[in-house]
Parts: sequence; structure tokens; C-alpha cells
Amino acid sequence: TDTGEYQTPKKEDKEREQTRNFRIAALQGSLMQVSFAFIDTTNILNTFVHKLTESDAFVGLVGALTPAGWMWPQLLISNLLEHRPRKMPFYTLGMSIRVAAWLAILLCTLFIPFSHKGLLVVSFFCFYFIASSSMGVSTIPYMDIISKTIEPHRRARFFSTRQFSGGLFSFFIGFLISFVLSDKSGLTFPNNYALLFGFAVVTIAASFVVFLAIREPIHRVRTTRQSLWQHLKQGPYLLRIDRNYRRFLFYRVCTNMAGMCMPFYALYAQLRLEVPDSSLGWFISVSALSGVI
Repeated sequence: TDTGEYQTPKKEDKEREQTRNFRIAALQGSLMQVSFAFIDTTNILNTFVHKLTESDAFVGLVGALTPAGWMWPQLLISNLLEHRPRKMPFYTLGMSIRVAAWLAILLCTLFIPFSHKGLLVVSFFCFYFIASSSMGVSTIPYMDIISKTIEPHRRARFFSTRQFSGGLFSFFIGFLISFVLSDKSGLTFPNNYALLFGFAVVTIAASFVVFLAIREPIHRVRTTRQSLWQHLKQGPYLLRIDRNYRRFLFYRVCTNMAGMCMPFYALYAQLRLEVPDSSLGWFISVSALSGVI
């Protein structure tokens, strides 16, 4: 990499660049949160799968694939990224796969007849696993870029701004989802869910394009790539020497175990309390509003 790229910018230029990147990243995060509302695993995808399969096991699988797909690529991606000064190409790769996978889910939902729902189920889970895994590809470069473009004293404000604006938008998105899933929309299953998937594709693509506008700073990095075995050995080593890291890992295990029940709440409301499908939008609005508060 050209060493001229490491030159320190003037204070005014640096502040202006920080502000610009802050706004772009906050908008990208808000759009991404809106996309999550359209394909929420605790309200939308779980009920979609249950209507297709009437299987609680498949509903649980939807909830499990999200963290599993998000986690497994990260060890490999971190090994590929550490020695590279630019991380944006890997973010671009991950997000491109994610948009393509959700577009494939949309097309399968629209064009595979309900009489062949077995094929639709297999197609959905295959492409959903790809979409979830692509998040693992894009998350590490995303976090690296955020850490370089937004200084530590502004990060708390950045994440709170992102959560607040995204939650506020998602609150109103809940009303749209409620209408799409109601009888008033005139849409029947699975076309009503296909429309939600279409909205998700648009908002994911929009967040992707917005983030590409960030000018990634170039910092010094290790010039040589570690072997994968050396890279993997650092995981147990960090667990031994870093108490905070051990506690954080235990926290993540506990929260993931507690979250296993989440996809079944909406189904319980539908099957036992006989609430209509349109209530799923209300659940999303309430969830988003509580997050904002």
C-alpha cells in the first residue's frame, strides 16, 4: 500500500470526514434495522415457515439458523482480513450475497406453486442459510470500518442514534406489515409474505449502497497473513488470559439459549389465543417502540 495514504489529515478535514461518515453509517444502520423488521425471525419468518410446514421443529430451525449462519464464517473471514488494509471489498462481497439470497427467496415464494411446497421449503432454508452466512462475511469488515471511521468518543452516540432512528422507523413499518397480512390487502398466502420479502430486498440493497459511500481510512496492519491454525489457536489463548472475554462469551451463550423460545411466542398467540395474522405487525411495532424507549 502506498505509504502516502497514511499521512495524517488536518484536524478540520478529519472532523468533517468523521461527521460525514457518522451520518452515512447511521442511515445505513437505520435501513438495516427496517429490513430486519420485514424478515423478523420472531414474527414473520417463523409464521411463514409454520404455515408451510406446520412443524415446530422447522420453526425452531429458523431461529437457530440466524445466529449459526452469522457466527460460523467469522473465524475464516477474520483470518483473511487481518493483514489487508482495505476491508470494504469483503463487506461488498457479503452484502452482495445477502441481497442475491433474499432476492432468490422472493422469487421462489412467488413462482414455486403452493402445491409443491416441499420444494419451496427446501429452497427457503437453503437460501436463508446463505443469507444468514453472508452476514458473517460482512459483519467483521463492517465493524472494522466503523472502528476506523468513527472515533471511540462518538461510538456510543452512533449506536444509540442508529438504534433510535431504526426503531422509530420500524415502529411505523409494523403498521404496514399489519396491513399487508390483513384481509384488507387482498393478498393471500404466500403472496403477502412475498411482498414483505420484496420490501426486505429493497431496504437491504439500499443500506448496502449507502454504506459504500463511506471513504474507508487506511491504517497500518500486519503485512503477512497468519496460518489458519495459528489464527484458531488464539481463540482458546484469549479465553485463558482475558477474564472479560470469558464473561462476554458466557453472556452470549446464555442469551442465545434464552432466545430459543422467541420464535414460538407469536405462534402461541395465533394458535392458542386466535389472534389474526395482522397482529404480527403490532407485535413488531411494540417491540420496536420498547427498544426505542
